[in-house]
Amino acid sequence: MPVFTMEGKMPADSTPPAPFSPEQLAVPTLRPTFPEHLLARRSLHRWVKPLLQKNRQPHTPLVFLWGPPGSGKTRLSQALVKFLGKKSPSRTAQLLHAREVYELLRDAEMKNRADFLSLWKQFVDTDLLVLENFQLVEKKQGDLLARLIDQRNLRKAGTLITSTRPPARLPRLAPRLANRLSAALLLEFPRLGLESRMVYLARKLEVLDVEIQTAAVEWLAQRLEGSFRKLQSAVNRLQVMAAGDHKTVTRAALERLFSGPSRMGKNLTMENIATCVGDFFHVSPRHLQAKTRQRTALLPRQVGMYLARRLTSLSLEEIGDFFGRDHTTVIHACKKVAKALDSNLDLCGAVRQLETDLA
Repeated sequence: MPVFTMEGKMPADSTPPAPFSPEQLAVPTLRPTFPEHLLARRSLHRWVKPLLQKNRQPHTPLVFLWGPPGSGKTRLSQALVKFLGKKSPSRTAQLLHAREVYELLRDAEMKNRADFLSLWKQFVDTDLLVLENFQLVEKKQGDLLARLIDQRNLRKAGTLITSTRPPARLPRLAPRLANRLSAALLLEFPRLGLESRMVYLARKLEVLDVEIQTAAVEWLAQRLEGSFRKLQSAVNRLQVMAAGDHKTVTRAALERLFSGPSRMGKNLTMENIATCVGDFFHVSPRHLQAKTRQRTALLPRQVGMYLARRLTSLSLEEIGDFFGRDHTTVIHACKKVAKALDSNLDLCGAVRQLETDLA
């Protein structure tokens, strides 16, 4: 069974953990260690451990961590960066979107060669560089990122790449980049199985003082996929429901709550959509509404407009007003996303996941 630990606290019969144990990779909140994730966590533990020592580097510079959306890759990556900064302040670590790294380097090169070289050196010399959402990297961006990975490999600097798919299932990769990734340590981070979902729900609800029948937990775990976002959303809804009557939650009550009308339609607000889309793409909701044309916010904003048009009864003008754009921009965004869904499997999966999360 998964073991739940609170950072800084240990059961009375526990022995002190070894430095940087898999449990310590958790963010400083209540987090479980699930059997589905133990292999990846232990492998990352062994991989990053040399960085805690002076003049040591990982034996394998490049790691490719893949798993479906909502499986916890970003939380684990953030924990690695935070842990390294805490335990070894002399080391440097950065967590960025892979496409953002490309865009920053390209923009710097177009403006000022000196700025480009300075930024390039910063990315090459960083002891731990996390490149997220590699499935969104386009073919034309591959050569520059491959050069960066080559330079980091020469330094034996640790590079962690995250993706929703393994390298072999990323058809848009440039050949040079695909060749580099084939030499990486490949780790899978799958969604939770039924037993782990039950434990997650039961423990979270216990912490919130929400009483629930075992049969109800099992019914809900079977209904939900193993996405942390979806599980947490269910916990939030149960907390609100239980706050009103303080009764033990039964399976019948869950069936009424989760089998009825969803949040889609008139109950779904633009704020809900912006928050959900922002969390998925790791972009602040206020950046989605900003007047500036930040490239990192362009695709998430277009997806937000597309979802708002599909899932709400709001007019084009109302959607445009929320994002600080006019109705013609909303029309363009919806057409562009709809067209891309036919050929871009990664975007299709992202939109489908967001629709599920908003349900």
